[in-house]
Amino acid sequence: MADAEPVDPKNYLEERCKPQCVKSLYDYERCMKRIENDGSGQKHCTGQYFDYWSCVDKCVRNTFLLNSCGFTLLTSVQSMSNSLSNLCYRLLQSSLISSNEDGMLLSM
Repeated sequence: MADAEPVDPKNYLEERCKPQCVKSLYDYERCMKRIENDGSGQKHCTGQYFDYWSCVDKCVRNTFLLNSCGFTLLTSVQSMSNSLSNLCYRLLQSSLISSNEDGMLLSM
């Protein structure tokens, strides 16, 4: 029996985060529409494109970190000597983390 191929959660998390970045996506699409007939090639929407993906990346990072914190707390509640456990514990204690309807930990 072969080991299962590891699954990278990044694509899943990106898809989950895209709805939170609708404003940035709308700005990018509006820019693309505005410059679509630019024959000079001088106009671009690079800034809006990077704004959108920065929003998605920030959400993915926060979601991954906070869900990692939840896992860390569940697996090492009795021994809080680990620095990540301490960080997660402080985040939870300071009410910076809540969970959504799917049980994923989110920042407030």
